[in-house]
Amino acid sequence: MSVFKKILNWLPALLWMALIFFMSSQTGLGGPEWMSVAGHIVEYGGLAALLYFALSRTTGLAHLKIAALAAAMATLYGLTDEWHQSFVPGRVPDVMDLLTDFSASTLVAMSAALALRRVTKR
Repeated sequence: MSVFKKILNWLPALLWMALIFFMSSQTGLGGPEWMSVAGHIVEYGGLAALLYFALSRTTGLAHLKIAALAAAMATLYGLTDEWHQSFVPGRVPDVMDLLTDFSASTLVAMSAALALRRVTKR
């Protein structure tokens, strides 16, 4: 696989990470708690799915290993995102947000792995 194709496989995940960074840079994103939780689920579930795609296209790892790696990478990015928020006026890091990021990324990545594992075994 060419370097250009590898970059194209990773580009969606990198753009999604840039969007998360941009959203975390915004001040005054108030609202009900459920909206914050839903936002984290969409952000980090989506990131895990995009990381899963990139890893599955650029590595030779098994589905469950890719899922674990995608979930770990998304969670680590969530950790850096919470740290980043500590520098944004009006924003604070939150352990519950990180737990939501971990839960969403793990659920999505493992679901993808199990679904694709079933499909490829047939």
